[in-house]
Amino acid sequence: MTGNLPDSSRFGKSHAEAATKRRLLFRVTTNGNSNGKAKTNTQWSVRSMRLNTEFRSYAQTLYHQRHSELVVSRENKLRSILIEAGDVDWRVNHITNAIYESHRELLCARVDSYLAAYRVSGLMLDKGDEQEILDELRNLNSTELDYGLRSKGLEDQWQPNADRAIPNVPQHLMDRFEMALNQACAKLRSGSLEISHDYNHNRADQQPTNTLMINGDNHGPIQQGGSGNIQTS
Repeated sequence: MTGNLPDSSRFGKSHAEAATKRRLLFRVTTNGNSNGKAKTNTQWSVRSMRLNTEFRSYAQTLYHQRHSELVVSRENKLRSILIEAGDVDWRVNHITNAIYESHRELLCARVDSYLAAYRVSGLMLDKGDEQEILDELRNLNSTELDYGLRSKGLEDQWQPNADRAIPNVPQHLMDRFEMALNQACAKLRSGSLEISHDYNHNRADQQPTNTLMINGDNHGPIQQGGSGNIQTS
């Protein structure tokens, strides 16, 4: 298995960075006890996924690199829209489009990061793996939707207004985020099937075959295997 590990250059700039990515996979929950004191429980947020810590860190690093690029691009687009905005409907339409496109790419980037990690690890995704990733995508969808609705330029769009080109901005954005989630889920399932196909194909190619080499003329029957075999000519 060691031979399949990605080299350090693919993990990020340093082992420290990789360690930082691993810490992001922990979930800390705080519960009150009978004494009124906080109790903190730390556990893996991804329990059933078969990727080990090293490969999960690899996926996390790939995702965060892409996430940073998408955030910068999105913020630049939103600033440009706000500068050019002369009409409320035009502004809202372009802002929601920019937020949706960025979010769609973000979800796909998360899927791509996991698929890349599975390919490098040599593992296939099972049902538990797919479910863990789908749950993460849903959580990401919810978090990013909340952020999108709070974007500058949409402050006055929380209440439905029949006179606007988009009468209900929150519902409009929610529907588009659901579309993005469905696309990411389809991408995950397609990628999982492709990995399974490649895995099975590679296993078939590696199956040993028995080949009998004969030099010169063959003047009699040939029998292979078994014990006490007698060959006559």
